[in-house]
Amino acid sequence: MVYENVAFDVDTNGLDTKRFFSTITGEIYTYNEIDAEKGATIDLAWYDMSPSNPGFLFWMSPDDLFQDEQIEGATTTKMENTADQMTVEEFDAINEGSQLIDLVIENEDEAMGPQDYPVVVLFENAAGHKGAIKMKSNNGEIMVVDIKVAR
Repeated sequence: MVYENVAFDVDTNGLDTKRFFSTITGEIYTYNEIDAEKGATIDLAWYDMSPSNPGFLFWMSPDDLFQDEQIEGATTTKMENTADQMTVEEFDAINEGSQLIDLVIENEDEAMGPQDYPVVVLFENAAGHKGAIKMKSNNGEIMVVDIKVAR
């Protein structure tokens, strides 16, 4: 599966920003739009406080959100925010899911710090599907990414 130009909101209030993504539906949601049915499909949660703190941005598992937010039915996604396993060129060359299968994803709780875009982050969802996120740009309001997931 390939999702291109997915726009995540920079998180200013947490609940009304589009920052939760489902690789099953290909949809991005606000926290307030997620019910138990949608919650079980969410793979990626984005947290970005770059307007007020440029070093405080990271991807997180939907079952381990920052602050007191909880997604009903959420599952665990392993995230590698500081991974250097894949270059942007390697990401761009992926044209089939088998190219992601052999990745070893180590879960980490690390913020990314300021970034020079593009940069690639890796993940593995609760179903064992591995993927990569190419973070293409962040203008302080919107983070634009491409996502590739092995099914």
